[in-house]
Amino acid sequence: MLGVLEGYTIIAVVRGWWRRPVGETTIGALGAGYVNANNIGLPVATYILGEPAAVAPVILAQLLLLAPAALAVLDAASSGTVSWRRVLTQPVRNPIILGSAAGLAAALTGVTVPDVVMEPLRILGGGAVPLMLVAFGISLAGTRLLKAGTDRRNVTLATALKLIGMPLAAWAIGTALGLDGHDLYVVVVLAALPTAQNVLNYADRYRTGQVVARDTIALTTLGAPPVMAVVALLLH
Repeated sequence: MLGVLEGYTIIAVVRGWWRRPVGETTIGALGAGYVNANNIGLPVATYILGEPAAVAPVILAQLLLLAPAALAVLDAASSGTVSWRRVLTQPVRNPIILGSAAGLAAALTGVTVPDVVMEPLRILGGGAVPLMLVAFGISLAGTRLLKAGTDRRNVTLATALKLIGMPLAAWAIGTALGLDGHDLYVVVVLAALPTAQNVLNYADRYRTGQVVARDTIALTTLGAPPVMAVVALLLH
């Protein structure tokens, strides 16, 4: 996964060099590599790339692989204790992971979920995106991006890796694997997606790196359209 490369870079610099706490380092790593594959990725894949299914592997990989690993680290860092039992049971204690796993299982098995179960889930799903946007807007109220005294180095590094490093890595790896034309264009555009707002939810849940998450999401969301335009100009 491309996001892992950016995450390792954040860990090496922010944790290894700058000696920042584990929680803030993890949030910075997510900011650099956890893309908004749902709210922004699906419309981009549908209306720009013409391939709605192209973003599905990204969504699944993030929810079923990257998110559980990051949440396990955040859980251990916030609790102050690390044990195999706690790490292994973390996914089944997190509703985000449980919901993703249940959805994947239903899709793979073809099970038809009764309406009495699905209708409340549809209502909750319909409010998820608006509520997420409201929460993000509240986090921006009364403050400004890259405010003095905040972890601006972490935000700047995560933003640069997300907007520049990840698309470049996607282009290099895709080219090395023999991709070209439209296929290479799809990979690089999806890599240029901004940071997912889920990162702020994770930061709020574990009370760490909220400013890093907020500023990185805002800056990458503003910077992603110009980056995608450059990618389209160069590759499409």
